[in-house]
Amino acid sequence: MKKKISISIICLVLVALILYIGTMYHPLQNGVCGSGMLALRTVGIIIGIMILGSVLLDFKRSMMYKTLCLGCAAEMEEDWVMCPYCGLERRGDDLR
Repeated sequence: MKKKISISIICLVLVALILYIGTMYHPLQNGVCGSGMLALRTVGIIIGIMILGSVLLDFKRSMMYKTLCLGCAAEMEEDWVMCPYCGLERRGDDLR
């Protein structure tokens, strides 16, 4: 559900940008040929929004996967062999 909401918000922002800048670019045409520098600016803004959105989605995804100690539930780094707080080693079933 969140994915559909985020996709619809991104589509609405893109449509609003296209209408705001007022170029001759139209989604039914297959390009920006003949639109001039304004169309290049529009395409640059659209690409920037897409890159920013993908970075933010990837950042959220990486923040969700945290390595926690099974003994004390402290946050650990990926390359740590044992928990510095409780001393539990990460091998076998201790790996998450």
